[in-house]
Amino acid sequence: MEKRWEDVPNLLAEILDQLKQLNRETVGIVKPQTEQTAKPKQEAKKEKQDKQLTHEEIKDFCLELNRRDPANKEKIKSIISKFTDGKLMDVPPGKLPDLKTEIEASL
Repeated sequence: MEKRWEDVPNLLAEILDQLKQLNRETVGIVKPQTEQTAKPKQEAKKEKQDKQLTHEEIKDFCLELNRRDPANKEKIKSIISKFTDGKLMDVPPGKLPDLKTEIEASL
């Protein structure tokens, strides 16, 4: 069967109809799976908070704040001193989320 240029619009319309039908079928299959496995934003946020912060992550966070505004350096040092007499690396790992929260709140 020989195709002619006049048939192209009809062929395109037919292809689009088939794609739409395929999309409807696919959405029907995929959508329930995503609804079952999707987590609410609050749960995802809680999971992120439950993740153990490392000293390295806090250090990077503080350095980024300091790069944005060098005046933050003294504020950050002051906050860290509330958690330890020494350096950031001396802060107990369990206190790191509290430290980060306090730094975020003060800046």
